[in-house]
This record gives sequence, C-alpha cells and structure tokens, in this order.
Amino acid sequence: MSRLKLIAGGPQTGKTTSAGADARHTDDLGTDRPRFVQRVHQIAGWIPSATGTIEGATVPHALRHAMQQNQNLRLDDVEVEFLKTPKAPTSKGQQTMAKGIQTVWDEIKPELIKRGAKVTER
Repeated sequence: MSRLKLIAGGPQTGKTTSAGADARHTDDLGTDRPRFVQRVHQIAGWIPSATGTIEGATVPHALRHAMQQNQNLRLDDVEVEFLKTPKAPTSKGQQTMAKGIQTVWDEIKPELIKRGAKVTER
C-alpha cells in the first residue's frame, strides 16, 4: 500500500471528488498567481515524508521541484494519479491552465516511473 497518493490534473477533472474529504487540497493554500512559486515549494516539501492523499493542479509542478531538489528522491511508496478529461465545461483560461499542467506532467512522468512511483492516468 502506498504511503502517499497524489492526484493531479487540469481544472474540472475530478481531483477533489477522487481525493475524498480527508485529502490535503492544495487549492486551500490559495490560488493567487503571485504566490504560485511559494505554493509549489511548500507542496514539494511535503512529498518526501507526507502520508495520505494530496490533490491539486499544483501537484505536477511540486513533484518536478521535489525531484529537482533531491536527485536521489525515491518514490517507491508513492502513487500518482493524473486525471486528463474535464467532467464539466471549462473556460478558455482553464483550458490554457490544463495545457500547462499537461506539459509538466509529460515532462515528469518518465522520471516518476524511473524513481519507482506507481503512475496511472485516466
């Protein structure tokens, strides 16, 4: 069983619903653009030792940062679920955001697997 489950994806893909009530929701840290980098660093800091479930659109960026900061970080007990398909209509801004998240996901997915994470997409 995984120590940590991370749920990521673009807007309206069902991350919060999939995560459940006991999850840490990264949107709770705020959604203002100026503090995005601080949020990414904060979430990245959780990854090496966190347990339970963390969900949010910021998760792929945080994973990338955590792996860049620790070249030896193993993710053998981490499950990462990436949700691709919106369940509700999205605005043009949300679609743009989803493309950025997908780009980061495509970049980090091979490294996640290499480091032992269990990766699923749906």
